[in-house]
Amino acid sequence: MTEQEAIESTYFDLCETYRRSDVKNPDTKQTEQTETAVLRNLPCALSQNKAANLSLSGNYGKAAGTYTLFCAPNADIRKGDKVVVTTSAGQVFTLWAGKGFQYTESHSEIPLSEDS
Repeated sequence: MTEQEAIESTYFDLCETYRRSDVKNPDTKQTEQTETAVLRNLPCALSQNKAANLSLSGNYGKAAGTYTLFCAPNADIRKGDKVVVTTSAGQVFTLWAGKGFQYTESHSEIPLSEDS
């Protein structure tokens, strides 16, 4: 068993990744932003980071969590991509990717946040 296979045996979550791009509308000739799925049903593991960003605005507070996504080293997830993770417990998280770190032979670690 390779190191990558051993690590991937711990992936119980699935994610989908969406990327925004500019597309010219042939009818209006206007450039519009579209969101395209680039990955679907990618096995992964989502880990919640300890510290949450807490802020108070007006009469309510906001807690924005940060997370780390563990996935295959060749997964095409880029900074700014929207990542929708469904955990093995059935929770669904819509998060935004930061710049990931790739370990060539085993996995990638991608920071995710709730704020776009």
